[in-house]
Amino acid sequence: MNDPAPDADEPDRTPEPSASRDDDAFVTPGYELQRRASLAKDRRDFQALDSAVGSARRAEGLQLLALGRLMERTCGPPAGPPSRDLEFAFRSLRLEVSARYKLSEYAAARLLNIAHLAGTLFRSAVNVLLAGEINSTNLRVVVEEGAPFGLEPSGPLAIKRSRYETAVLDHARIEPSNRLRPIARRLALEFSELNEDARNEEAAARRSVCVSDLPDGMAELRAYLPAAVAYGIRDRIRQIAKSVVLLEAKSGPAVPEKAQDPRPRKRPQVEADVMADLLLRGVTDAGATPDPADGDEPIGGSPGSAAGELRPALGIGVSAHIQVIIPAHTLGERGEARRTDGIPELVGYGPIGSTAARELAGGERVWDAVSVDPDGAVLSVDRYRPSAEIRRLLAARDLHCRAPGCRIRASKCDLDHTKAAVIGGETRTDNLAHLCRGHHTLKHNSPWKVEQQPGGVLKWVSPTGTEHIERPPSRVRFRTARDEEPDAF
Repeated sequence: MNDPAPDADEPDRTPEPSASRDDDAFVTPGYELQRRASLAKDRRDFQALDSAVGSARRAEGLQLLALGRLMERTCGPPAGPPSRDLEFAFRSLRLEVSARYKLSEYAAARLLNIAHLAGTLFRSAVNVLLAGEINSTNLRVVVEEGAPFGLEPSGPLAIKRSRYETAVLDHARIEPSNRLRPIARRLALEFSELNEDARNEEAAARRSVCVSDLPDGMAELRAYLPAAVAYGIRDRIRQIAKSVVLLEAKSGPAVPEKAQDPRPRKRPQVEADVMADLLLRGVTDAGATPDPADGDEPIGGSPGSAAGELRPALGIGVSAHIQVIIPAHTLGERGEARRTDGIPELVGYGPIGSTAARELAGGERVWDAVSVDPDGAVLSVDRYRPSAEIRRLLAARDLHCRAPGCRIRASKCDLDHTKAAVIGGETRTDNLAHLCRGHHTLKHNSPWKVEQQPGGVLKWVSPTGTEHIERPPSRVRFRTARDEEPDAF
């Protein structure tokens, strides 16, 4: 039940083919018979996997229920008062689970806590896991993001928790955990009706910087910052690093000691060096600042200029690009709050407070205000710095790569013609979708098929014939919770 950090960056490591091929490239003498035989075997193996996965999910559900009962007898209900005796009882149980199942005590504690909450407060989610309809990582997301509803098994927040659970399970059945988490976070905020701005302010008051020692002469520097600030810092570092990489590729290392190293610096190394230089000295060791117009070509010298002749990269002219999507129904004519059931979102992170979003919208040069209908479909996008209308609309609709399970943000993706332009595909919103470079090349160089249906829905068909329906994430993110609630409430 261990899952990686769900909202971490997802670098695309897919090797790119040197040239594109069309589907006819797969039809060679004898190939079709071999391919059909192989696909038949693939289908049988996937059927066996489907059966095994279903059994594993039921087993995980039974495991959670058993661990939850152990926690209930050991520690009482989740909302019970803490005591020293209960602490030692929990530590004893944690040690036994750790020793019996060869887990670290940290992993055992996390598993016990999830089981305690799931078995008591999120029983519907456990039942869906037992039925094999969701996996254990998605159940964990449902439970963890349900924290705003507290621990009481009854009362007003418990009723709201039940509504949240019903709504989020619809998404948990079809979304991978990395996409489910921001959806669950948004639904929890909407159904709980808690003051997210107050929560943001309380969390921001705990901002800090710390260093942890690591082996081999290294250490880890961590900063606890508001999400918009952290993403802005990361983006600015990446812009400067991109300029340095381009400069070194054309002119060689600008730092004398680096010139003796035959191994060129990789992008992550350059990003770390840029951050260290900026924090320690306010300048970078090499290069020029990128032109804000395109971010690709260093300025301050010609491509053939020696690195030392370029002006230092002080970071002047390099500003962070953070994209905040604000459903238009959350803003009034002058930017004041008008409705509270639309949650602004920092692209690449997830929901943020409406106050922070309005401040960013007023201060940043690039932001999107998205008009949506009650079902969450994007109607229009207004932007402070206008670009092509189709790109604006599709960026708001797609948010990230539209391949199943991929969450690389739209700004790092290609706009792909679902039906290729060379065979008559039109450049229209109903024939375009964002694909990261890896999935874009896979689409054109493998038997995978993609069809765009009304409303921006993509139907992916695997080589074995399995269909995967990929809905526009904006239909999920921007749909208001109260449109899903029954009238009785």
